[in-house]
Amino acid sequence: MKKIYTAYFVWIALLLLIVACSRGEQEQNICKDDLSVIKKRGKLVAITGYNSYSYFVYQGRLMGYEYELIKKFADENKLLLELKVVKNVDEMFNMLNRGEGDVIAFSMTMIKEREKLFSFTDTHFLTTQVLVQRKAYNDSTKLLYIDNVKKLEGKNIFVRKGTAYIRQLINIQQKEKIKFNIIEDSTGKTTEDLIRQVADKKIDYTVADENIADLFINKYSNLSVKTKISQPQKVAWVVRKSIC
Repeated sequence: MKKIYTAYFVWIALLLLIVACSRGEQEQNICKDDLSVIKKRGKLVAITGYNSYSYFVYQGRLMGYEYELIKKFADENKLLLELKVVKNVDEMFNMLNRGEGDVIAFSMTMIKEREKLFSFTDTHFLTTQVLVQRKAYNDSTKLLYIDNVKKLEGKNIFVRKGTAYIRQLINIQQKEKIKFNIIEDSTGKTTEDLIRQVADKKIDYTVADENIADLFINKYSNLSVKTKISQPQKVAWVVRKSIC
């Protein structure tokens, strides 16, 4: 997958979109430019996840795609950066709404349900959701290989709780008029963890963004991520909507 963003567009998008509503002791619903408030306090609070592609620590060094971008933005604006690492995607949005962070610096698919409640930065890149499964010829369990969504009938699909994968799977059920079980993991497992479980034959199927799934093909030779279950979708970061 080719990324079609530049860091410049991300920074400009943040400048334009980070807005919120604050309440004073005697004044209500006073709109303020959140960026100016952030600069006054001298610190940017970013909500993110912990995995091998967004943010992680390697030999004491902070690394990751999301981390590098948000760190560059903070440095450009002479801000300290505070990271709040959250496992649950729903909780990321809840924390943003409660004002416990300024931005979700974590790749989020732009779907209608989210766009009604939040604002997104400029698109970072496009990706497609894919089914993660084991290769049939390399699997002693004789698991049925799924090469089109109609074959999902009766299957158990494990997905990370709060992700856009759930809505896409529901759309497939409704469009194809088929039934299968969507099992939302509520134990804090990441998409990376679920991919690993497929490779280890602990579960049979999960869903991931293609750019994430592609990272694991060389690591787990028994996996296939060729079956697409969505059209290309926009991925970006998230900020609060102005409600004033």
